[in-house]
Amino acid sequence: MAKLVWDPVTKYADGAAIPAGTVLGYKVYWKTPTSGYNNLDVMDVVGAVELDLSFLPANRYSLAATCYLGALESVRSIDLPFVNIPPASPSGLHIL
Repeated sequence: MAKLVWDPVTKYADGAAIPAGTVLGYKVYWKTPTSGYNNLDVMDVVGAVELDLSFLPANRYSLAATCYLGALESVRSIDLPFVNIPPASPSGLHIL
């Protein structure tokens, strides 16, 4: 099972500290080589934040994330490649 993990955001874009206890949300974006971005809201938790990627069907993806506070959303993070394709079936089976 693959997970996307990131550090919680603790500062505004101008560098000022976000007050402790402020509830932030995160959006995780994914796209395939032939599609545009889709997104999923992920709520903040204490410490590092993560998302189980098992809901994604087998394919190659680019993943990115943003942080939001109310209606304000950060710019998207860098794209991270993710391959969710199973290995090929064994070949050359024979009985000796």
